[in-house]
Parts: sequence; C-alpha cells; structure tokens
Amino acid sequence: MLLEIDMNQEAIITWGKLLIHPRQFKGIVFMSSSELTPAGDILKRKLRYMLSDVGVADFNEAHGRIVDHIVDLHEVIEAVEEDLPTEPQWIRIQENHKALEEYVRIHFRAEEKAMEEKKFFGLSVQLEQHRKFEMEVARVGQGIAARDFSVTEGLKDFLLDWLFTHINRVDMKYKDFF
Repeated sequence: MLLEIDMNQEAIITWGKLLIHPRQFKGIVFMSSSELTPAGDILKRKLRYMLSDVGVADFNEAHGRIVDHIVDLHEVIEAVEEDLPTEPQWIRIQENHKALEEYVRIHFRAEEKAMEEKKFFGLSVQLEQHRKFEMEVARVGQGIAARDFSVTEGLKDFLLDWLFTHINRVDMKYKDFF
C-alpha cells in the first residue's frame, strides 16, 4: 500500500489545519524501510508546527514526540504493499505501535502528576480522556498482535484528530495555570 498522489491535482490535502499541496510531494514515495521518508519528515515538521504551545516546555516537546511516533507508525503501515504485512513488516508495526503506546503512557503520567501537584481544576477531564485514548491504543495493539491488519484502517486520522483536539483544546486550559 503506497501513498499515491496525483501531482496534477489542484485540491489540497488536509489533516486538521494542515494544508499540503500535492506538488510538495513531487518525486517522493513512501518506502518499505523503517527509515523515515522525506514526506514523513515534512509531515512531522508541519504537524509539530500546528501544535499549540501549552505553556510548559517539557509538555510541548512531548507533544511533538507523540506526533513523531504517530508519523513513524503511519509510515510503516503505509509501506505494506500487499493486503497483509510480511513478517518483518508486522514486527516493525508492533515495534512502532509499542513505542507510541509507551511514550504516550509516560507523557500522560508526567502531565497528570504536574496537574495534581498544581491542583489543576481540569484534572478529572484529563484523566478520563487519557484513559480512553490509552484503551483505544491498547485495543489497536491487541489487533496488531493478533495480526489483524484491519485495525490500522483510519488509525493515523484517529490518532492525529485525538491529539490535536486534546492538545489544542483540552490541554490549552492549563496553559495559564502553570
């Protein structure tokens, strides 16, 4: 499964506020290697730019790293050229998913601890949203472990939609609190 972009297309591809004209991807193809492609690097930089500054440098950096993990996972999934991944591709998908899952868990606990210490009024909402997200990511992980490739359909969109909604709306409520 390769990302195919019609270079003559005049429409704009969007992910949230992100606007990418197809000509920006001219000559770029998603590869089957585990290394990030040039398109993935561009996507990471643009997505990081779209993240709101939540007022805590460590959290801003963590949010950017979550974007990196999402794009890394997406690229490994997009490199699958057949209906199902090969065994090495399954391993890379599992590794990238696990890295995302672990990083998110570590970040959420650090964020929650800081909010608890500051007695942030929105902590209960944060906890609820964090746990729901973690449950969905775990569900996807179970599907990947069971070699059910269908769990990856729409995964990037779900992850990015959740991330940007959460950071740019929910996390922004603590910006002036810290």
